[in-house]
Amino acid sequence: MNLKIDFNVTLKNLEGKPLKDKEKELTLRDISTNAILGNYQDEKIDGEEKLKRFLLATKIYESKGELELTIDEVKMIKDLIAKGYSTLVTGRALQILDPHKK
Repeated sequence: MNLKIDFNVTLKNLEGKPLKDKEKELTLRDISTNAILGNYQDEKIDGEEKLKRFLLATKIYESKGELELTIDEVKMIKDLIAKGYSTLVTGRALQILDPHKK
């Protein structure tokens, strides 16, 4: 089973205003690609895993509309966002990536 996700969605703070990095509004695309491409001290991953992550980040970055991903790909994105971002950013991202948990 695959899921369709729109990575163009702007993440919002608790007041419903767009989250920003300097002046740029943060989208699910921004944080997903950053999280996937990040280095984490608790991980020792090989070149194959790095290539897998790079290809997924590229697919997300280049997507224009909804992107179809496997459940495993979505799980990886959710796990890495939770590892690399604050509770607010993670919560907003997971609401989009897993809409049944609102």
